[in-house]
This record gives sequence, C-alpha cells and structure tokens, in this order.
Amino acid sequence: MPASEVMPKFKQGELHSGSKSGPKVTNPKQAVAIMYSEKRQGLNKGGSAHPGFKAVQSSIAQKSGVSEKAAGAILASKTRHASAAAKRANPNLKKVK
Repeated sequence: MPASEVMPKFKQGELHSGSKSGPKVTNPKQAVAIMYSEKRQGLNKGGSAHPGFKAVQSSIAQKSGVSEKAAGAILASKTRHASAAAKRANPNLKKVK
C-alpha cells in the first residue's frame, strides 16, 4: 500500500495494525512501518523470479536465430557489462566469467 493510501487512512483513524479487527494505529511512525511492511510483502508475492541462465539463453537463441552456444556468449557478454547496482542486487551476475 503506497503512502498516498496509508497516511489518509491513518489520519481518518481507519488504519488498523494486524487485521481490520486489530487495534487502531495512533502513531504516524507505526503507519509508515505498516506501509513498508506491506510493500515488502508485495514484492515477495507479485515479483516473478528470474527464469535462469539456460531459459534466457534458449530464448535469445530463438529470437536471434543463433545457436545455443552463441546465445550463451551473448548473454555472458551482457552480464559482464551489467551495472554495479545490478550486480549488488543479483550476486549470481558476479559468477559469469
């Protein structure tokens, strides 16, 4: 739930901790904590996992019309040039030589 939804609910006294029957939230810091918690839960539920090296390699091969080996080289090259932020987010990118 984004801040644009959480804070108005908090100010109107409609924000509850836990479930709808739980106690009302009275502290704005607690409202922000609920917002971050729900955002984190949404990332785990809605996010799709990376399909894996082999799956991406075969999709590159099909789209580009090249062999699996050449597609692997293309993918490895792209991985080597990934940004530092991407490498921090996905430690598996560091394994590609």
